[in-house]
Amino acid sequence: MYVSRLVTIPSLQQHHSPKTQNVLPTCCMHKQNKLRTNRRTTLTGLGSLIAFTTTQSLMDNGVLANGSNPSPTQALPEFGSEPRSLNETIRVIVPRPKRSESGFSKAETVEVLRVEGVELPIDDSVRFDVYVGKPGQVGSDLGEFAGSLVDLALSRKGNTLRKMGLSLGITRLVENIGAGNCEEVVVSLVPRSGNVSVGGVRIEHIKAE
Repeated sequence: MYVSRLVTIPSLQQHHSPKTQNVLPTCCMHKQNKLRTNRRTTLTGLGSLIAFTTTQSLMDNGVLANGSNPSPTQALPEFGSEPRSLNETIRVIVPRPKRSESGFSKAETVEVLRVEGVELPIDDSVRFDVYVGKPGQVGSDLGEFAGSLVDLALSRKGNTLRKMGLSLGITRLVENIGAGNCEEVVVSLVPRSGNVSVGGVRIEHIKAE
């Protein structure tokens, strides 16, 4: 297990479904300097996981054209350009760019799923899970668990909202579900607690460190 200041990476053998949310691995957090901050952000993921946060002013919550999110078994053909409120499960078909477009060989690249523009109140604890499935095989089963974003709210002064992003390494996950040759995958964002909106979901190949 590799542990950084904000990240805990679960074993590749640990797969979970929404029905077993109470047995997901507990996030591990390092103690931070109490004189400098009183808020901790914990991100868990499968493979390489990167978290970044910036403070930003209030943004409008996005909704679908019909005013609601799709049913748990329905996948959007694309996420769209506007943020979406994660008040229920969102499923979206996400294109996988060709590895050759990265300019690196297979051995030199890591496939990364990025959940961008995650916006949440600074005084509200938030958690959502991310699943990846193979197109045509995703029904009531959400697919393979990829990771979670967990933000623990503590008393803090300042702006009412904060914005962050979640990046999950999915190279092995894609191979495990048999989607290595697929041009797209189905990504499911499953809310667990708190009020949160998401700005977008995409996949890219980056050079392995």
